[in-house]
Amino acid sequence: MMCGRVTFPANERREKLVLHLMSSVKIESSWKMLTDIAEIILPRKIVLFDKKELKDLLNAGDEVKIELGYGDDLYPEFEGYIVTVSRGIPVTIRCEDEMYKLKRKTVSYSAPNVKLKKLLQDIAKGYEVKTDFDVELGAVRYSNKTIAQILDDIRKKTNLYCYFIGKTLYCGNVYTEKAQSEKVKVELEKNAVSQDLNETNGESLVKAISIGPNGKKLEASVGTEGGEVYNLTYNERTQKVTVAELKKFASDFYEGLKKQRYKGGVELFGVPVVHHGMVVELSSIITPEMNGSYYVEKVTKEFSDNATYRQKLEFGGRAE
Repeated sequence: MMCGRVTFPANERREKLVLHLMSSVKIESSWKMLTDIAEIILPRKIVLFDKKELKDLLNAGDEVKIELGYGDDLYPEFEGYIVTVSRGIPVTIRCEDEMYKLKRKTVSYSAPNVKLKKLLQDIAKGYEVKTDFDVELGAVRYSNKTIAQILDDIRKKTNLYCYFIGKTLYCGNVYTEKAQSEKVKVELEKNAVSQDLNETNGESLVKAISIGPNGKKLEASVGTEGGEVYNLTYNERTQKVTVAELKKFASDFYEGLKKQRYKGGVELFGVPVVHHGMVVELSSIITPEMNGSYYVEKVTKEFSDNATYRQKLEFGGRAE
């Protein structure tokens, strides 16, 4: 049996609120999105709100935690803050993850030469910062910018994506990190509700950059102009990178993509729990040519009172 729990922690206005009845919950998360989002729709009648003004219970900025699962097993799926609460019926609550706060905090920052991790720690004080790409950015100057705007500028300059997992700020590129991603096995005919994998012609364009001292960049590209673009960041800090080495790095990734004849994703039930950045080891009896390991770029979770609990996975590059 499906089960869910939405918790609004206590604040200065009220005690903790816990809901077990929701008309629907939708969560979208991706390491490319900057901000994970969630939407909660409540039933028309809910005892908790009887004789109470909704505006006194739930307001923008209130914390929220969403857990979903089956039976007695609940899994944390989202933590963040309320963005808006509709005043109509049914009540719709829209939420954002920890990036909600960084979108609303403005800073000014300048340095003649700064490394990525130091910049992130300076502008996002109070948060743990994790990155495998502690590159030199050279001179930087930001005047009255929100922290989220600065993170987006970092992405444009370095191909490195910033995102939250819980209250930890990550900055990296899943395709080129050395870390071992968590893996989940999916048998297409057994585990998937449906699939949206379409055969491709294999055309893609791989663009790679290397960031050297003082933020100096080298660039190389391999593939077909007009094809799907993959932006990579070279992460070898132990040697001086040449254009030839950078081109080989892009070429190796491109050769892996050529083996990926299918693009798209699959739709699963609520478990096993899958999050972006994980690797799906896909196998199929009917279409074995789809077999392979794929990075999960985006996950959309849908949970509703019509007995629907699904995870839609969007695949990125092949993890080989």
